[in-house]
Amino acid sequence: MLEGPAIQSVMGRLPHTALNLAAFGLTFSISLIIESPVIMLISTAIALVDSEQAYYALRRFTIQLAVWCTVVSGLVAFTPGFDFVASKLMGQPHEIIEAARTPLRIMLFWAGAIAWRRFYQGVLVRYKQTRKVSVGTGIRLTSAIITGYSLLYWGKIPGAQVAAWTVEVAVITEAIAITLFALPLLRTEIPYLPKRKEPLTARAIWQFHLPLAATTLLTLLAQPLTASALARLVFRDKTLAAWPVVYMVLLVIRGWGFSLQEITIAQAGYEEARPTLRRFASLVGWATSVFALLVVITPLLSLYTNKVLRLSLDLQSYVFVGVTIGCLMPLFTSLSSWARGLLVHRGMTKAVYRGMGINLTGHITLLVIGVALRLPGMWVAAIAFSVASALEYLYLLRCANAHEVAAASA
Repeated sequence: MLEGPAIQSVMGRLPHTALNLAAFGLTFSISLIIESPVIMLISTAIALVDSEQAYYALRRFTIQLAVWCTVVSGLVAFTPGFDFVASKLMGQPHEIIEAARTPLRIMLFWAGAIAWRRFYQGVLVRYKQTRKVSVGTGIRLTSAIITGYSLLYWGKIPGAQVAAWTVEVAVITEAIAITLFALPLLRTEIPYLPKRKEPLTARAIWQFHLPLAATTLLTLLAQPLTASALARLVFRDKTLAAWPVVYMVLLVIRGWGFSLQEITIAQAGYEEARPTLRRFASLVGWATSVFALLVVITPLLSLYTNKVLRLSLDLQSYVFVGVTIGCLMPLFTSLSSWARGLLVHRGMTKAVYRGMGINLTGHITLLVIGVALRLPGMWVAAIAFSVASALEYLYLLRCANAHEVAAASA
């Protein structure tokens, strides 16, 4: 999660900061939609790679997804499809669209590289080699910082393009590192796993993974939908520039909670671990939300937006409002990740999908109300994200508790 602030700090030191922040926000939101089918590969790998045959079946599946995502990325980036999505569907200003066109083309192989590394991260987590995952992420962050600041000092390309090259190089570097870290495991453990009673088929993988992929798609649709709403409200240029900063600040704080999903999937099979997992999720959630509040009420947020990002005072005020409203989002992120992990462990991926559907429905409803009433854009965006996250968690909790009661009765 620190990669985003590092990239924004580079853009803050280049000309036309507001334009480039908004342009890369557009680039990144479209790229996230394209890569949405592959993000949950880490969860699928943790749950399904229990034999050598399953490993190779899921690896073939990963390669197919990576190829298709790359094809879709090319079709959007190098055809009039980009203008249709950015202008007609999202209503973005012309200058932001033009500034985002080249960055989207630069990120052509981003989704494919993410698919590959998420698969191998899942394999490593499944077999308790999580430190290698964190080392790989450290390599990615280091690569991003080196690439970003090298391009900054070169000073020949706009900030949004610098950001695109930075994330592309960083994720490919991490994918290579994670593959190398997984090689010993593939030689010493995977070949000697017990054989499955029934081979893992492509159809079974699709049945398990598709609801998770759809969940991610619904999750990531919130970003372009929010940008579309902000483009239709007053002070759109300032809000569109400030919102990616708000989202990234909250994303960094919420990062502690996201990993709870994979932790829960890996450990929920042990009955004695489940109460501890729940308490830990609550602890992480409250701690990170309190930290978010401290970021707002202390000089931390001002130091970050002023000294690191070098934003203008008016953009800083927008960021302050957005982060303040979103202080409870880390709590809902942690608790939802825990509940989602329980449901995935139990194979209830359709419930996860429905939960995200509730999230997106609530999010869209609030955005529509905000646009109809012409409310301040930052308030609309931050409230929509927070309330929608709360609704999703309540549904996931209900599903998890209902399954627990049914299992106890049986």
